[in-house]
Amino acid sequence: MREYQIRMEAYQLQEIATQQHLWQLAFYTRDAKSNNGKRYKFKGPDEVFDVDKAIDSVRSHYEDWYTSDRLERINVAKQIQQRQKEWELRHRKEDKRWQK
Repeated sequence: MREYQIRMEAYQLQEIATQQHLWQLAFYTRDAKSNNGKRYKFKGPDEVFDVDKAIDSVRSHYEDWYTSDRLERINVAKQIQQRQKEWELRHRKEDKRWQK
């Protein structure tokens, strides 16, 4: 079972590399064909397809212990938001007590 999971992870990571390559080809083909100076929404292929996010998604699915810097920053931001909400709720309750 573990070998199957490793093979599936490797296959999905290989698919991500293929998708990245295709997005890069599409982006550079579009740039090569445009001679009229159009302004595009995306300035680079990395803005269209986020490779790090895709890799994080695959690896965190198969490896319970996997964390990346991006995922750590997201978790820290969520913790900060949660603590802020708790503080605001507590502070509002205290303000209501003093106003009565």
